[in-house]
Amino acid sequence: LMHLNTQLDEQKRMLAQLKVDKEKAFDILAQYETQLELMKKNVGHTFVDFKNNKDGTYTFDDGSIFNYLEQDFTFKADYREQSFEIITIAFGEDVFAKSIDESFVHFNLTYPNLKNKFTLYKEVDSKHKSEITVSDSIQIMELFWALGETKMKFNIRAIGGGIVGGTSHNYYRDSTATALTYNKDNEPKNTIYTYNVNIDKTIEMNITAYRHHMIPFQFNQKFGKYFIAARGKNPSINEIDYYTTLLAEKRMDIWIGQLITLAEKWLIDTDNQSTVLSKLTKLKNKNYYSITSPNKIKLPKK
Repeated sequence: LMHLNTQLDEQKRMLAQLKVDKEKAFDILAQYETQLELMKKNVGHTFVDFKNNKDGTYTFDDGSIFNYLEQDFTFKADYREQSFEIITIAFGEDVFAKSIDESFVHFNLTYPNLKNKFTLYKEVDSKHKSEITVSDSIQIMELFWALGETKMKFNIRAIGGGIVGGTSHNYYRDSTATALTYNKDNEPKNTIYTYNVNIDKTIEMNITAYRHHMIPFQFNQKFGKYFIAARGKNPSINEIDYYTTLLAEKRMDIWIGQLITLAEKWLIDTDNQSTVLSKLTKLKNKNYYSITSPNKIKLPKK
């Protein structure tokens, strides 16, 4: 009987110890789960698909390329100004290590030279008339030649540049500025349009509109529901981003009309006039973007 009592006491002691160990294990598990969620938050829950090029490089579905051998990651070039968030994660020797080795990031920023990149680059200030200069006529004739003599795909985009920042040949969206409520007494009047035509493997024609930071009169009544829908897909867009997209779309219609008129006038008795006019008249001005996002924006019907 004494032997059995001794075994019972030992089993009770072991059971008590197991309960303590179990509680400690749950505490450690909770710490691991917390750490795991933190890592998932930093790394991201959604991963972009990629393909292995078998040469040490990997190409992601968004066009970005990672060179494993050189540890070099390159974002795909785009005609829009883009912002990237880069998170550097360093790991210690174990999960809860307090001492972590240093990590370094080397980066290179590239800026396109607009004068060199575009066959045609023109800036139009809404305070002044859009007159065709000698330089413009030479560049427009290059566009007509590409339309008439090649089978390159012709793409057009109307882009909302948002609140204007910078100076001539270096305009950009001023992300530090805030859209202001309409005030008739202090309303600025200026809008800036940049016309870009790039002829390479395709013909890319873009118009970007920039504007001051005051919200237009009756904006909510006229465009409120469309703006709310656009913001649902792109939270970073503001009222000026949306309105300049609308202005760019209208200016693109005007520009296409001007090109048709010039083609009718300048290409008289030429073999490719009908080809150029056919391509211009068939253009569908339906690609509208804000410079803040690659997602198309829905505008009110004309």
